[in-house]
Amino acid sequence: MEASVVKLKPIEATPETFKDYGQVVQASADGDDFGPHDAQLDLSQGTPRFVPPTVDSVRVFKITGPKFLILNSGTWHAGPLFKPDTMDFYNLELSNTNVVDHTSHDFEKENATVFLINE
Repeated sequence: MEASVVKLKPIEATPETFKDYGQVVQASADGDDFGPHDAQLDLSQGTPRFVPPTVDSVRVFKITGPKFLILNSGTWHAGPLFKPDTMDFYNLELSNTNVVDHTSHDFEKENATVFLINE
């Protein structure tokens, strides 16, 4: 069976466009007080669990400039994917993530779908 091709256009990740998936955090001035624009981390929720994504729920976000993302609990993700040869990338996760969270989903195999990212 030949895979369907779903074309996706990256959405610039802003606090508004990314709010359903987590938080966009940007650099702040040195000395700023802690507030709602700072990373709102909740590491008390215990063991994460994988919920298989659906084709129509897939979104692609474009991250430009000095910022990072905080994913809501239960938000499935893949990547990041980088266009440049090098990129700074930070990944803060639970101490046992690499032991307990290696579940993957193959859209081509399981949904007969591949994604083409158009900019």
